Amino acid sequence: MSTPAQAVYAQEEVALTPLQAERTERLLDNRIACRGCHVIAGDGGVIGPVLDGIADRADLEYVRSVIADPGTI
Repeated sequence: MSTPAQAVYAQEEVALTPLQAERTERLLDNRIACRGCHVIAGDGGVIGPVLDGIADRADLEYVRSVIADPGTI
């Protein structure tokens, strides 16, 4: 099972090393606190949509723009 970070980067066919995946997961949890509003891998808040499979539902530029400025939605 891939992590949310790996799923996003898989869309560009970029393989994350375990360290890169861990750092990205910490970014999602701590710096931008995605799990405060969104469910990721069964864990998190209920305010925003579930982010599992987001790489299959949205293009990478959209995901990056929303991460950069979540208030744009």
